[in-house]
Amino acid sequence: RGPAGGGPAAGVCNNGQAAPAQYQKGVVFSFENRTWSSVGGAGFGSMPYLHALAQSCSYFSSWTETNPNQNSLTQYVGQVTGAAQPGVVNDCSPSASCSTTADNIFRQARAAGKTAINYVEGATTGCSASGNAAKHIPSLYMWGADDRSFCSAQTRPYSEFNVNNLPNFAFITPTLCNDGHDC
Repeated sequence: RGPAGGGPAAGVCNNGQAAPAQYQKGVVFSFENRTWSSVGGAGFGSMPYLHALAQSCSYFSSWTETNPNQNSLTQYVGQVTGAAQPGVVNDCSPSASCSTTADNIFRQARAAGKTAINYVEGATTGCSASGNAAKHIPSLYMWGADDRSFCSAQTRPYSEFNVNNLPNFAFITPTLCNDGHDC
């Protein structure tokens, strides 16, 4: 929790030590698409805590969308596969015809004996978009190799996110209100 005024608590962005040679854990909070001027600048004033993080923590100074001509789904899937995937366009619902068999960070983590979980705010069961928007939950669209058999283990309710017991990679999907899309 940040101090009065909505800014981040001291040390929230790092622990004051040099970066390790290899990180053991990573957490990605995925928010709605915004330009740097609207996140780091004055335009983000309605979300003061995130505005303060954007000004004081690490950020991408140059970010290219997976496909600027597409909607959310293409961007979210691109974050975990590393590229645009032709089967996931126009914010379609996850299915055999709206999915990708591309390699992805969830599969790579499994192959390396690591854990990767997409935590979904609003969901109450695994492998579910209930209470959220499927187009913002990339793990639901992974259908290659053994991906589907791990959907329930790798797509979990946000209520299970525990900062004291993190997976090696956590992808956090807030609700449409909490990600800056609506509200």
